[in-house]
Amino acid sequence: MSPDSRERFAQLDGEAFARLVARTWRAYGRAIESDLPDGVGDPSAPIDGGRVLTARAADRRIVLTHPGGEQLAATALLAVLAEVESPEELRVVSAAGFEPGALSVGDAYGVDLVGPGALARLRDHQPDRAAP
Repeated sequence: MSPDSRERFAQLDGEAFARLVARTWRAYGRAIESDLPDGVGDPSAPIDGGRVLTARAADRRIVLTHPGGEQLAATALLAVLAEVESPEELRVVSAAGFEPGALSVGDAYGVDLVGPGALARLRDHQPDRAAP
């Protein structure tokens, strides 16, 4: 990933970053909804500017976006996990990536963490390059 991609993602506000993530997931055939499923708390509460999307394909995933230039900390990820019943249904997409402690928490709880490098690769290799 080029430093330009990371800086570009980090400069987006919460709404713009959520739209970019939604467009990326749609290019891979995911239906995106902005409403949370019943029985799910608000996992975006601990994330300043975070947005929640629901991605559907064969399975449902709650997609939490983390905008800005700061890496997501373990304490914030633990606060997010307190809001969801099934951590394995959660995917967190961070514009700046994750602190090492957050990577450990994600691994321990089976949370799919998507940093700026993975997001840039997904956008660069989309099945349908006409969309985003």
